[in-house]
Amino acid sequence: MGIFTGTIEDFDKYIGPRMRNIVQTSIGKKFKLQTGECEFCGTRDNLELANIKGKDRKALIKLASKEFLNGDIIYELDLNKYETTFRNLHFPLDETFKIFCKKHHNEYDRTEIIEIPEEFIEDKINTPSDISDVEFYSSGNDKLPIIFYPKDTTEFKELLLQNKSAYITIFFNDGTSEKKEWVANRFSENSDLIRNIRSRNEFRQGNWQKRNIQ
Repeated sequence: MGIFTGTIEDFDKYIGPRMRNIVQTSIGKKFKLQTGECEFCGTRDNLELANIKGKDRKALIKLASKEFLNGDIIYELDLNKYETTFRNLHFPLDETFKIFCKKHHNEYDRTEIIEIPEEFIEDKINTPSDISDVEFYSSGNDKLPIIFYPKDTTEFKELLLQNKSAYITIFFNDGTSEKKEWVANRFSENSDLIRNIRSRNEFRQGNWQKRNIQ
């Protein structure tokens, strides 16, 4: 297939479409048929393939080229070997993809993850982005959905009160994400967890749209 040398942006521009085609027509199509229903609501109609947070196509493209990457430049990457590596990074498929109906695919893409550091949690789930083990908190399209980790908000609140710290991961429309610490020294037993998060300036109506948050 050849050798590539150039920027990661050029690689995504010129090689990315082929990688996307591999995912959609080869790897993802098979997984969608195997799963057969929306993992959130169970419907079998209008199913779509969704990458798990942090395992989107751009992230896997960059990971597969890691050994050839120096800064933002890829040097002498063997495209045949690269394609094999890229394919293999998607397995096991259930750790890379989710299957949703269109409604819940859009919901998942717009979700922010609020998590307690794992060292504070005794009973861990596999990953905070595992949508089968967590719950959406949304009041419609005008508000960003939230995923809590651990999913039980009572447990989450207890851990937050004990440790006064959590992490918020924000996902943007350009595929990037931002993780920041929530220092909750003023959070008390009487505080409203959901309202406290939604009152943050970046999550208020109008503000998250301006910041291009998903």
